Amino acid sequence: MKSIETSTVPAEPASTESKFTATRRGFLAASGGTAAAVAIGSRLLASAYARPAVNLGARTDLNFLMQRMTRGYNRTEMGYLLAVNATPAAYRDLLLDIAPTLPDTTADTWVSPLMTYLNLPPCNFVDPSLPGSCAPSQPYGVARHMLRWATIGRSVHTRNWLHDRLVELWSNHLSIHLDREAGQILKHWDDKTVVRPNAMGKFHTLLLASARSPAMLFYLDNYLNGVRSGTPPLPVINENYARELLELHTLAPKDRVLQSPPNNYTQEDVIAAAKIMSGWRIRMPGWPLYPQDMGSNWGEFHFDSNNHVSGKKKILDLEIEDALNPEEEGKTLLRYLADPTFVVPNGQFVADKTARFVAFKMLRWFLTPQPTQAQVAAVAQVYLTTGGDIKEMLRLILSPSYIQSANIVGPANPSLKFKTPYELMCSLFRATEASLEFHQGAERLVVELESMGNSPFAWGTPDGYPVDAQAWASNLLPRWSFCQRFFDRQGDSIPGINGVVLDDAKLAQMLTGDPNEFSLDNIAPDNLPGLIEDMLVGSGAMDPADKQAIASFKTALVATGQFSKPVIARHACSLAASLPSFQRF
Repeated sequence: MKSIETSTVPAEPASTESKFTATRRGFLAASGGTAAAVAIGSRLLASAYARPAVNLGARTDLNFLMQRMTRGYNRTEMGYLLAVNATPAAYRDLLLDIAPTLPDTTADTWVSPLMTYLNLPPCNFVDPSLPGSCAPSQPYGVARHMLRWATIGRSVHTRNWLHDRLVELWSNHLSIHLDREAGQILKHWDDKTVVRPNAMGKFHTLLLASARSPAMLFYLDNYLNGVRSGTPPLPVINENYARELLELHTLAPKDRVLQSPPNNYTQEDVIAAAKIMSGWRIRMPGWPLYPQDMGSNWGEFHFDSNNHVSGKKKILDLEIEDALNPEEEGKTLLRYLADPTFVVPNGQFVADKTARFVAFKMLRWFLTPQPTQAQVAAVAQVYLTTGGDIKEMLRLILSPSYIQSANIVGPANPSLKFKTPYELMCSLFRATEASLEFHQGAERLVVELESMGNSPFAWGTPDGYPVDAQAWASNLLPRWSFCQRFFDRQGDSIPGINGVVLDDAKLAQMLTGDPNEFSLDNIAPDNLPGLIEDMLVGSGAMDPADKQAIASFKTALVATGQFSKPVIARHACSLAASLPSFQRF
């Protein structure tokens, strides 16, 4: 296979005045000047908070469900669903039960060159001079690049959208920073062997796989957790993983508002958990400054009984004596925290707390930023009765009654979600059916997402990227810029974002819904507000104020006499993508 160059990032093409491009100054002038732009910006800022002053219109339940289950609205897919009279429940079950069993040909083809690297165990990326590393050796940083590119490429091209959204959820819930030292050569294996295969399975199975993941062991320092010192001196007991296991992965932080009794674990419980999880290590022969665990291949999990803290430990109501196989102590703790079939005799049942926390996070991810206590309790009950079955929890979250309760029309809709930059990017691809060139397109999108603060696996702390609207409302300018350049053109075949392919023919087809329409010149500017609504959010689903803003903008562009129909269409689309009706969902 031809080598993939990873050392350079393509420069963004310089913006030039031409019949295909208006400068940002011209863009604002055409919209009625700075005052109009500020007014539009103020509405978007207002919409970013918990009770937005935006009305998404009369979305159908199918439309609402599509926005929650996939990477955004797509008029082609909606046409198919309407043609077969699909119900929301049937659509939900299609993506839950059928889609994961079907070939994901487009996405698999796109990522296949990357998988040549991503299918290699971590030891392939270590200096071959180190003891225990395997051959052939690859450049140290290449797996980090390949993972980010593959993640973006899958999200853009997948047809198994629900699985992709779950992978993003669990990657965020069990967050690992990709760029931290050895994480650069461990995280791709975590993605392949932990998150993706377990995204739709049982939560406690996912949790166990994560606890054994060398990427997680390294990121939260549990591989340093033991009874020996090294050179330089290392702590005897490292509490980092144990604390996050309780606070972020299972029982929830003590200050988390779940409308339920607080989780009463203490600092002593954290220490006990650390002792129970001691000895869970990574083979790192020859790695400077870290424990020199020899044998087998670099980057593999192994349990070191000599590094395990012996003796009785007690966490909450779980008492653990020395086990014949001390690794089982950690597995017992993980089951105690997350497996509802595990019950301590005459003791406290804590998996119900994990069930509530997982239910809360899944409801926020898929349904509403403000789930009710009744919803959390009902989804948690599914967790308890199904052994933590993620798919069955989703079946309730995405049920017709829950969708109807959240699909509320009005400017104070508490169920509206504000798109993260990653969701915004994916929804633009979904709405326009643009494609991504390999590999420069993905490389460029990493840079774009970094500027918006949402590049894959780059959140600095283990709590994962925030999903609250407030977290993203203070960085709107890069989002608007991204939307403008997504639709921009600098020449006959070069899009405004290098590697994003959205030619006039595809945009004309998506705007009109006519696969035989190949020219933006055939679209009357007066028709643009309705056509853009149909393409981006669906008929009747746009805030009337946003639709009027597009109409006024179009009128101003036409009045200048300086812009062709294709340019007017593209700029109107970029404005619409920046408005609350598209930034919210």
